[in-house]
Amino acid sequence: MNIICPNNPPISDGSNLSPSARQLYQWIELYTAQNGLEQPKILSICRSKAHQKQLQDDWDAGKREGLRVRPADNSYHIPDKFGLCHAFDLANSDKWLRMVGSAVVQNVPGARWGGTWIPQDLPHFDMPPGIMFTIRLV
Repeated sequence: MNIICPNNPPISDGSNLSPSARQLYQWIELYTAQNGLEQPKILSICRSKAHQKQLQDDWDAGKREGLRVRPADNSYHIPDKFGLCHAFDLANSDKWLRMVGSAVVQNVPGARWGGTWIPQDLPHFDMPPGIMFTIRLV
């Protein structure tokens, strides 16, 4: 896993990703390798409730550097009762995120990509708890 941490350090090394979110990340790795694209770069995975609240407070106060949308009150970035996170943000370019995000939505049942939301959150990918799928490449 290629992890970078500019202003939003993850509180895990990727080992806290839920099995379904890890499977989604692996699908993205395989898809990009198969299509000769840059590999995914993790921007953030898990966030503490306090960090998520701070991001919300910063947004509300107009401090929005590095944020695309107001962070959600209930986020899959916050560890569940088992300490697992169901979301990750990627630091690749907008063009890359649009290409890969579209492929995810079309080919990975249950996966969610923030590029389909209003307002868009291109870096965000998540897999709601309990969803598993068979990795197959297009």
